[in-house]
Parts: sequence; C-alpha cells; structure tokens
Amino acid sequence: TLPADTAANVGFFCTIVVAVTQTGTLKIASAADGDIMFGAVTLSNTSFQKNRVFQGGGSNDNLTFDADGKGRLAGSVYHVTIAASNVLFVEGHGVQTGTPATPFTTS
Repeated sequence: TLPADTAANVGFFCTIVVAVTQTGTLKIASAADGDIMFGAVTLSNTSFQKNRVFQGGGSNDNLTFDADGKGRLAGSVYHVTIAASNVLFVEGHGVQTGTPATPFTTS
C-alpha cells in the first residue's frame, strides 16, 4: 500500500521492479478508495513483440497484476508519484504474455 496521497506527501515517488516473475497477485494499492491513478502502463508481449498501452483515470485507484497478461513478469517496472491530494501519477513498462489486459482496477 502506498502512503496517503495528502498534500503533505505530494512529491513522494517510488519505483517497483519485478525481478522475479510473479505467480500470485501483485498489487500496488492506493491508501484509500476515492484516490485516482492517472498515467499509462505499456505492456510488451514476450511472444509477439507487440506493445499495448492502458490508461488509468476515472475511478481507478489500484494496479492489480493477477494474470500474466497484466504485466507481472520479470523485467516489469512501475513508477508511482503522488501528484496532488487524491491523485497518483503512474508510469509503467510491463512484460506480459498471452492476452494483454489492463492492470488498472478499482479494488
């Protein structure tokens, strides 16, 4: 879980590196419901050498990597910045296989 995205934490930045392929659920969660993640995650397919971009926004407040198509494979990297109260900026480059799917979720 990320720190609370309050005015006091604006500017907080972290990088999450997936060094070992995950087989369960990897979740980057905001501190509270109602927070919003903006930005984009680019997923690169290991087999087809194609990319797919997914954007957050609206009500998305978590990144949930619970399938190989969502960017939980080794070599993935995600950056999160607290941009303002209740606003997180996300930039990521994920490695995936199979059918690509958005990692942005509301729970």
